[in-house]
Amino acid sequence: MITKLIEIEEYHRLISVLHGRDHLIVELLASTGLRVSELVQLKRSDIDLNAQLIRLNATKTKTQAYREVIIPAPLVPDLKKYMDQLEGEYLFPGQGKPHLTSQRIRQIIHDGAVKAGIQVAYRDNTKGKRNLWKVTPHTLRSFHAVHSLDCGVPISDLQSQLGHRSLTSTSRYLEAGVNHRRKSYKKFIF
Repeated sequence: MITKLIEIEEYHRLISVLHGRDHLIVELLASTGLRVSELVQLKRSDIDLNAQLIRLNATKTKTQAYREVIIPAPLVPDLKKYMDQLEGEYLFPGQGKPHLTSQRIRQIIHDGAVKAGIQVAYRDNTKGKRNLWKVTPHTLRSFHAVHSLDCGVPISDLQSQLGHRSLTSTSRYLEAGVNHRRKSYKKFIF
């Protein structure tokens, strides 16, 4: 079961406090379902704005399989504008490094979530008494999955988008989607 989910209103609060590159990072993670490890390795040559695709070669994915990820049409203009200003091959260049690190992306998201007032710490008793944060890169991936299912995207299409080998991995979002919808319907009045 997916325990850390953000609501659409929380997502909008998050992106409203971010600007430029950081805003685009969060939008890409949430709108495409990319893993943070895939995002940091993106090169300009991986992105085809005309086809609205990100082409991930097998060495960049967790499953070691080539994958094409759809870029939602509303994101294309912002991505194009950002890419037009870029120098170098990586989409998100780092300072003194070829690209941003996964840890830096986590920090950007954490800082934005704190600023938006949506960051919450959870206790993880299975790994000692450390905090797990509600809003992380993987939370945005889960947000993408649940929101896609809520909007009627077929689970097999979501499986391809997320790069899951097994439909079982993707189907865990169905239960989260039902719970998410149930919570939403509590607000529904007719």
